[in-house]
Amino acid sequence: MDLWTTIKHLEKEHNCIIYGILEPQGVAEDLSSWSNFDAEERTEDFIMDSYDIPTQLMVEAFEEAYNNISSEYDNYNTMLEVVGDYIVDKLKAKQCVCGAVECPDEYAHTTSGV
Repeated sequence: MDLWTTIKHLEKEHNCIIYGILEPQGVAEDLSSWSNFDAEERTEDFIMDSYDIPTQLMVEAFEEAYNNISSEYDNYNTMLEVVGDYIVDKLKAKQCVCGAVECPDEYAHTTSGV
């Protein structure tokens, strides 16, 4: 059963409306317009295609947003901003000078010409 079918089932069974969800595919779509994740534009800010963000990193970012946003600012756009910023920070920490994340030749790139 896919996520949306499951949600509809839960709403029907429990007489409720689920009005907010963070899920990797939708968040990847929404982050795809950010310069850090826009594979079509590839500006100097580009890190990786939003659809290539590791699922575990995405889930960590969801938890970070959920745990650190006060309820008065609890909306999807605020959550998305925290998720995106968290992912950018984590990926930049793993980015080689060549631009690749977790580059296998990082040592060679940082020591060449020294």
